[in-house]
Amino acid sequence: MTAISDLDVFARVARTGNMSAAGREMGLYPAVVSKRVSLLEERLGARLFQRTTHHLTLTETGEGYFKRVVDILSLV
Repeated sequence: MTAISDLDVFARVARTGNMSAAGREMGLYPAVVSKRVSLLEERLGARLFQRTTHHLTLTETGEGYFKRVVDILSLV
């Protein structure tokens, strides 16, 4: 089961395109954010982000998941 906090981490990374920025918003180290995103991808069995040296962009799967996550988070 995925925790709401993991969905929040994912959504913030998707919005900022950056693990460090998402971590700053949440008071988490970038390594913690990265690990939580990686574990989420592992649980889902899908890559959610295309990683480059300094930026993350959503994959097609990630875009669809992001839309659902935003809806879920708006209900909480």
